[in-house]
Amino acid sequence: MNSNPQRSTLKRSIWAAVLLAVVLALLTASHDYLGGHVFSGVWVARLRWIELVLAALAIVWPGWALMARLRAREFFSTPAAGMMAALALFCYGLLAVLIPDLWPPAWRNADGAVAMRFELVAVAIGLALAMELLRTRRNPRA
Repeated sequence: MNSNPQRSTLKRSIWAAVLLAVVLALLTASHDYLGGHVFSGVWVARLRWIELVLAALAIVWPGWALMARLRAREFFSTPAAGMMAALALFCYGLLAVLIPDLWPPAWRNADGAVAMRFELVAVAIGLALAMELLRTRRNPRA
């Protein structure tokens, strides 16, 4: 029996972030390495939307455990900085999917699409959650 339900929530959230990061990394790798050879233009566009939805799920599902724990005075703490990095990465990817013409041609890959790294959103959230878990281990009343 776990004596601290907040720690068990954080642990479940870390596993959810890891799972989403692995799925997003596999989707990104399949797009990057097999993109033009296996997937047609329609599938590439669908993969980008699937990655966007999974990254949004990473922000809402495991990220919620961290956002609920952070207080206003902890805005500049390390876990909060990790969450802000994840939100910045998500916003970049969101704009890359919704408004791809916003980015200069130098930022595009061979097929003309803006390079997105949605798997880094889930990784950043997982790392921020791990830092928060370590902080609660150090200070059980946190």
